[in-house]
Amino acid sequence: LLPFDFDPRRAIGTASTEAERSLAHKQRDLQDAYFAKMGLPDSVAVIDSGNGVHDYRRTRLTNDGSTAFRLTAFYNCLARKFGTPEVIFDKSVRSPAQLMRLPGSINHKAQRPSSFLSFNERAGLITLEMIHAVTEDLRGQLGFKRPLIARQGPWTPELMERFLRFYSIDYLPPTEIAQGLLFVLNPCPLNADHV
Repeated sequence: LLPFDFDPRRAIGTASTEAERSLAHKQRDLQDAYFAKMGLPDSVAVIDSGNGVHDYRRTRLTNDGSTAFRLTAFYNCLARKFGTPEVIFDKSVRSPAQLMRLPGSINHKAQRPSSFLSFNERAGLITLEMIHAVTEDLRGQLGFKRPLIARQGPWTPELMERFLRFYSIDYLPPTEIAQGLLFVLNPCPLNADHV
């Protein structure tokens, strides 16, 4: 399954309000409408996580470097399109090791259950071609001029994100520049006045 996770921005360790949860659901609905316009199959499941909302789409993508590269671009473009100052689109869920809240469990921070909002057993598969089409469409909407190319080197976006998460450094969605991906730290870990 390809997971998509929307959560309200809020202080660490606090539960989201009903208004904040509503904003997360609105952003998921906007992504759903965009996916339908692009010809992607329906969600197999939509889950209320207690603080936000998860959306799952079926796929049979191979777990290799080429797919990881495409998914990185795909999720980064989606984060820039559907993430807002109020709602975080979580890019880290593309990792095969990422855990999502199971429906039926309790979100202890929010003291709310995680529950199915919908389930569609006939949902189709997302293909690499669909991911490529969405990525190219969003790159065009976001103003990217250069073609998406894989750069070789020891640092991958996943490794950089793991490094930043390990040290609890917040960052904005990576921006593509000619040299690769630019990670803007939020705030600067050395000087909070440096913006």
